[in-house]
Amino acid sequence: MTDMSSHPNAVAVPLDGSTIAEAAVPVAAAIADRTGAVIHLVHVRRMVPADDAEVEPAESYVARVARGLTERGYSVTAALLPEDPPELLKPTPSPGAIARQIVDYAVTQDADVIIMTTHGRSGFSRRWFGSVTDAMLRASSLPVLVVRKRAGKPVDQGFPRILIATGGDDAGPRIMEAARSITRPFDPQYMVVRILPLAYTVVGEVVPATVVYASMTAVDEEDAAGRELAQLARGLESENVQIVTRLHAVPARAILELAAEHDVDLVVVGTRARGRIDRILIGSTADKVARGARCSVLVVPAG
Repeated sequence: MTDMSSHPNAVAVPLDGSTIAEAAVPVAAAIADRTGAVIHLVHVRRMVPADDAEVEPAESYVARVARGLTERGYSVTAALLPEDPPELLKPTPSPGAIARQIVDYAVTQDADVIIMTTHGRSGFSRRWFGSVTDAMLRASSLPVLVVRKRAGKPVDQGFPRILIATGGDDAGPRIMEAARSITRPFDPQYMVVRILPLAYTVVGEVVPATVVYASMTAVDEEDAAGRELAQLARGLESENVQIVTRLHAVPARAILELAAEHDVDLVVVGTRARGRIDRILIGSTADKVARGARCSVLVVPAG
């Protein structure tokens, strides 16, 4: 992966042959417009179930999308993976296998971010491609930008309003660095958010228990979190930053509520270090936000 301290030098866009998957292309182009990044298109052969007939051969499809970008002056590469699959002998690869192939390819191309949509094609295949995106969030060592189209919000205009959610751990600088690198070329408004758990004590050893909230401690934690966020926000190198702390029992729900309340165009969230369970299912705030947000989401992997 290249140094993201300034801006992306390369982006990877997985495609499945559908116009929905191609919704990620204008976002890649918008980034390239501002940074000169190379756009790497990647299509895994037999990326859809065998009973879903290809509308267009993979070679001509990828070439057509690439040609549309090169004719507009972008630097583009296109890849079909694997190059020579045993079509008659090998079953359709799983979403996890697809995700790993794409990540491996993106890493070899020094991509800084993988940009993709959540669904492709229609019916079963729509859900199947969405599961590739889910698998990507678990497998990727690179940030993954999950693009969602919004009515009246052209995706090629970038992300005017961005919410960055950080936790109270050492992942904050990594999340801020990725957010700055990928979004700073759009000169956006930033909202840097910390969701704090409700401070409480459970009194009693039997059900029903009594819950006592420690309000003074919560206020102190909010103040400390606000100071920490202000320090982190300096790395965005932007004067247009709002600092928000909020107490909530469910961090993902709080983030989604804030995103809807402020009509943000992008949510940036990080994953926690992966353990045995996380390798199977993220089950984290990042996973819930990526699934539930109505806007695009940038998921920054654990370091």
